[in-house]
Amino acid sequence: MKNILKDYTTVLQAEHIKIKGKLIYPSGIIAGFLPAVSLFIVMFADVYKPQGKGIPYNLYFDTLIDDLAPFF
Repeated sequence: MKNILKDYTTVLQAEHIKIKGKLIYPSGIIAGFLPAVSLFIVMFADVYKPQGKGIPYNLYFDTLIDDLAPFF
């Protein structure tokens, strides 16, 4: 039983060395932080958008108005 666990730890150490050499750890850290940072930037940029009054532009609304114009 002890021999099996020793082989298992040896395999894990070898895999760790392979993964470390391929820069998967830093790539994973960057991939984890990228969505959070981009969401923060988008939320920060949305705060300073000027809000217009009235109905916002809507393609469906314009199409509906154009299609119903002959009936009015």
